[in-house]
This record gives sequence, C-alpha cells and structure tokens, in this order.
Amino acid sequence: MFTFVRSTAVFMFFASFISVHVKGTEASTVYVSPTGSDASGTGTETSPFRTLHHTQQHVRGLITSMTDSCENINVVIGEGVYYVLNETEAHETLLFNKSDTFEHGGCKVTWGGNSEDENILLSGGVPVLGWSKELSQSSTDTDSVSVWSASLPQGVSTNVRALRIGKQQGIHARYPDLGNNVDGGDGPFLFVSVSDALPNPAGPPLSNFSHAVIGIPTRDAPKWTNWDNAYVFIYPYYSWFNYRQKVAPLARDLVPKSVLRTGLTYYNVSCSQPACASKYSGILPGNRFFFFGSEDALDTPNEWALDMQTRILKIVLPSGVSPDVTIPLGTTIITINNNTSPLVIQNVNFMDTDYISDGYQSGWNLVNSRGIPNDTAVVLSGVCDVTIENCSFVELSGGGILLKNNSNSVLITNNKFTNIGQSGIMMVGETAIQPTNISVTRNTFHTFGKTMASAAAIYACTTSYSYFAHNNITDGPRWGIHLRSQSSIALSMHNIIEFNRVTNVARRTRDLGAISTMGERTQTNTQNTIRYNCVRNVIGMDADSNGTIRQRYYSWGIYLDNWSSGYHVYGNVVAETAAALIFVHGGRANNITNNIFVNNSDPLYVNSSGPLQQWGQIAISQMNSGTPVQVPHSNSFVRNIVYFTSINTSTFSILHTASRKPLNTTTLHIWLPHMNHNVYWNTKWQKQGVAKQVFPEYYANNGTLMKGNSYNWQRAGMDVNSYFGVDPGFADADGGDWRLVAGGGADAVDFVPLPMPFFSSC
Repeated sequence: MFTFVRSTAVFMFFASFISVHVKGTEASTVYVSPTGSDASGTGTETSPFRTLHHTQQHVRGLITSMTDSCENINVVIGEGVYYVLNETEAHETLLFNKSDTFEHGGCKVTWGGNSEDENILLSGGVPVLGWSKELSQSSTDTDSVSVWSASLPQGVSTNVRALRIGKQQGIHARYPDLGNNVDGGDGPFLFVSVSDALPNPAGPPLSNFSHAVIGIPTRDAPKWTNWDNAYVFIYPYYSWFNYRQKVAPLARDLVPKSVLRTGLTYYNVSCSQPACASKYSGILPGNRFFFFGSEDALDTPNEWALDMQTRILKIVLPSGVSPDVTIPLGTTIITINNNTSPLVIQNVNFMDTDYISDGYQSGWNLVNSRGIPNDTAVVLSGVCDVTIENCSFVELSGGGILLKNNSNSVLITNNKFTNIGQSGIMMVGETAIQPTNISVTRNTFHTFGKTMASAAAIYACTTSYSYFAHNNITDGPRWGIHLRSQSSIALSMHNIIEFNRVTNVARRTRDLGAISTMGERTQTNTQNTIRYNCVRNVIGMDADSNGTIRQRYYSWGIYLDNWSSGYHVYGNVVAETAAALIFVHGGRANNITNNIFVNNSDPLYVNSSGPLQQWGQIAISQMNSGTPVQVPHSNSFVRNIVYFTSINTSTFSILHTASRKPLNTTTLHIWLPHMNHNVYWNTKWQKQGVAKQVFPEYYANNGTLMKGNSYNWQRAGMDVNSYFGVDPGFADADGGDWRLVAGGGADAVDFVPLPMPFFSSC
C-alpha cells in the first residue's frame, strides 16, 4: 500500500457552477473501484465499475442524456491501484475531450477521491510477473544480493527506459555504480579525456557530426563484454543539461589521429540530431558521464538491465526481498483536450511513466520536441477551466503536467511533485498558441529533474497573464522557476511570480538562476513581476577540462538573462549564491527595488576564455552574442539592501559589470541611470563611508581611470544618496529573520519592511 501526505486543499474556482437536478438520472455520482466490475457493475457505491476507461464511457452517456439542463457529475475513484494504460489493448492514455464535459457549459465534471488522505494510485505501467531467482552473489555492500529474471509482459516494447522496483525508481545498471550523491545527485562519474567529431562508421562522413568519439583512461574503463544495450549519460559542453545516447567501444584504427593517445580507451557515441552537432551541446574534455544499460553492470541492489533481443529483464535485489516491478507503458496517463465546461482532477496519485526526450535543448517552443524534456503524466491541450488539485506526482521518469495549444484558465494547486525525472509543470508554444492565465499555487516540488537535468519546478517556454505563487521548491538540478521569451513571436508577458520559496537548486548544472528568465533581442518590455520570493542556496556545478568537479560555481539567485526586459523585481530575499545574487544580462527597463541581497559565496570564477574573473553581489552585463551587440539600458537599482560578510573585501565587490574593460561614466548612466538610496553593509566595516574596492573601476569623462571605491563611485553620480557601512538592522540575519529593527540603515533609505511571517524564516 502506498501512503502519500498532502497539504490542506485551498479551493479556487474560475467560474460559478450551476447545479440542476435532471429527471431520469439516479444520481450525479459515479463510482469506480479496483474491486468493482465493468461487466456487472452499475456505477453505484455498492456496485462500482472496475476500470477508468469503462467508467468514462458511462459518464459520456450521462452527459449526452442531459440535453436541456445539466448537473455536476462527480466520479468517485475508490482506493487502490489502477493500471490505466493497461486497461486497453492499445495501452491508451485516458483521454478527456468535448465528450467528457458539457457542451452548454455551466456544470462541472470531477474525477478523483473524496479525500486527500485516500491512497488512489493511477499507474502508467504494468506489473512484471513470473520471476525466477538466478543466483546469489556478493555485492559492493556487506550483504549478499540476488539476481532475478523475468520476461517482459506481452505487448510491452523493448525500448524500456525506466521502471519501478518497490516504491522507488530502479537504477538502470550503470558504471560507475550510483554513489551517495556527493557529486550532486547522480555521481560518481567518469570524465572525458579527449573528444572529437567522428564520421559515421557505418557510412560516409557526416558533416553534422551525428557521432562523437570520446577517450578515457584505460584504467577507468569498464570491463564489459556486452555492449549491445549500452548507453552513456553525459553532461556536455558547459554542463547546462545532460542527455543519453547510444555508445559502443571504438577500435583504435577508427580513432581520429587528433585524439589518439596511449593509455586511453575509446568509444563511439551515436548522438541524436542535433545533440553532438550544436556548439552548445558538443562533448568536451572534462565532461562528466556514466555508462549504463549493459547486463555486465548488474551488481548493486535495485539495478536492472534488459536484453532487448531475448526480452529478458534482470534485476538485483537484497537477499530475502522478492521482486515487485512495474514497467511504464507510456509517457502520459491522462490527456485533456478541448473541454467545453469545467473539469476537475483531484485527490489521486500519478506514478510509473516513461520518457522519450533526449534533453539536448533544441526546439524550445515547439509543441513536440525531443530536444526539450516535456514528457509528463498529465497533458492539457487547448483546455479551459481545468483544475488539478491535491494530487501527487511521484516516482515518474518524465515530468508532472504539460500545458500547450492555447490552454487557459487552469488552476494547479496543492499538489506534490516528488522524485520525478523532468520538470514539475511545463508550458510550451509560441505566443499565438501559448498557455495563458495559468495559476500554479501552493504546490510542493521536491527532487525533480532526476533524469533530465534541464528541468525546473515550473518551466514556462512561454506563457502570459499567469500566476506562480506560494510554491515550495527544493532540490532541483537546474532552475527553480524558469520563464522564457524566445523571439518576437514567442513572448512571456504580464506574469507574476510571488511568495515562492526556492532553495537548494542548481545541484547538477551551471549558468542559471534559481528564478531565471530569458528575453529576446528586441528587448521587449514584458511587464513581468518577481516579488516577495525567498531564494536561498543556489549551488551550481560543473567539471573543468581536467575532470575536477566544481561545486558552488557559476550560479545566480535571480537571473534576468539574454535581454530580459521590463521586469519588476521587488521585495525578494536572495541569499547564498555562487556568483551574483542578481544578474541583469543585456536587458532594459528592469526595476530592482526594495530587495535584500545576502552573500554570494564564490566571487572568483574561470570563464570560458580562461582568465580568473570576479563577481559582485550584483551584476550587469551586455550580451556579447549576435550582431549588433545589445547593451543594458534604463535599468534601476533603488532602495535595496546588500549585505555580505567576507573578511577579504578585495575579493568581494558590490557591482560587477562583466565587461572586458572598465566602462566610462556615460555608459554607466546608460546601463544604470537610477542607482540610488541603497544600503551596503559588510559586517567587517566599522564606519559609514569607508572607501573599499567594492565597485568596478571606470573611466571618468576626462579619460582618467578611477578606482572602484565608494568615494569615486559617488563622484560618478552613482549611489549619491546611498549608505556604505551602515548596519541595516535585521533582527537575526544569520538565522534568516529579516524583520527590521527601528533605527537601522534601512530606515534611512525608506526601505519598506517585507511581509511577515513569510520572511521571518527565509
């Protein structure tokens, strides 16, 4: 039996619903239970149906019978496990469309349990039966383990990417074995020593580099003999994402001379287009990876491997434990298309889905793109007035919920997303078909992106007029909340992101923000708002060209990336990032006001061109990609508190301009015409006006290079009415209590106290 704990439901409605009794119907409540019968059941509480698909047909009949008036229909799903995709021979998702709602509107249809405490599991898989124990052997632990084998169930594809063993995702047999997550969630790793594009061994050379060669020290290479079902999971380029690709040993006579070395073993990585072809997804020396999929790697409890030719599945279990295995039959359990009246899914748990995305970040706004991880248990397409509440999304190989094709007026509230392979909630589509008016509130996201690291709790390729609030987000590989605009025809506008807690993210990738946005070259004023969020402990992870893991590296708190413009950033607390606490990258008209920024932990970094550079507590930079180069313009930084504690202030700066050379005064005032009424406090400073090297050097209008101390900074007309070396007066900064004590420096700049009790514990 599965037990799930959920938060208290908060009901919100987009419309008023009419309840009208209809003559000739016994009731508007229909029951389904795993102990019921589709053959003899009548859909009553004492005689429920057995399957959801059969129940759906009955409900459609009820709706059709209500020709002149309607009443709400409540489908009560009883406790137990429903193998939804295995209910039909074709392994069909449960598809809701116009036939499942009222054409004349008004009345709603609700599917789910009566209580959030009920254990109702909607599985996208099928149990594997017929197990036999093969042998017992010593494992890497002190206890012995057993190897079990079984044939795949009839009708199940051999392209199995994931399965569940007991209550948790199984580990696709891998080398090196999965460790204790000290490397950021899926280590330990091997590291590429050399790499190059590789002509296709099976045919003529390919200019698009669909194959790559990698070399690793022979001492680190697995001693496998069976590579038929082997893959590699790699973090390419600069660790923005990961992807899985087929891999096989490569004979030395096929290795390009450019990478041929003694002491190395070589492999051919067969990359899906454009995984190995793109500049930003190619494989570089130092990239971290692991091999998986070969039966030869089976040696650790909860590992599994499949022989695709014989259809024999093998798993490793601790001795004394019997197999309990479920294989996903597809990526999606429920799809809702083009409903015509309110539809609610509530109080159920989703589990056991597969994934097909490769994850190489291509085709951001395409509705169907294997390059962007968007496999989800629930898909909403062209819907209106849909609510998903009090549900759990647990142990999924894909993500939770996908919205697309002009979906609007959707409420997603009080759900839990735990141990899932991709993003919790995704929205895709260019402006003409983007989701709008999407409310994502009071959800919990814990440990997401386990399979595909290019993931967020809330991930909007584009959306407008949407509301993301009061969500608790923790333990993710990349972003917490990610909002994108891709081009002039793919814009995210008029969204509000507020009262979210985002902590312990960026655990497996680098170059991101906990709350991260993307803009487009025309610097469109998007009028998005980011306010009253608690952002803390943004980690960042990478490996250098020698294969040395770098943690607390190259991450930001709030990142207005790639020309993001027109953002109102107000009343946030951002603490403990690797690089800057907020970074404006090429955008204009961003208003950053009344925030608290606390301690970036690793101000020194090595950029792509090699030299050591320095990050400040805040950063602003031009975009150097494309022609012409777009520069920041008309940004403001007013009435903020910047608080940091380094004893060596020469390695900590307040503002970092991320430029190749010092800016001149005129450029400073173009980038940041409004930088004033701020409080800057380092706990090691003793008095106001202390002249520390905390701002960038700049050129005065007469051409003189001015040192970056606070005195010269104010001479340039920046921060003229700001305070340096004045304690802002927090109740307990070390304990994360941001209440203000009267008489502190915050009073001097009219800092507006943040809402309590939310910020008494951030």
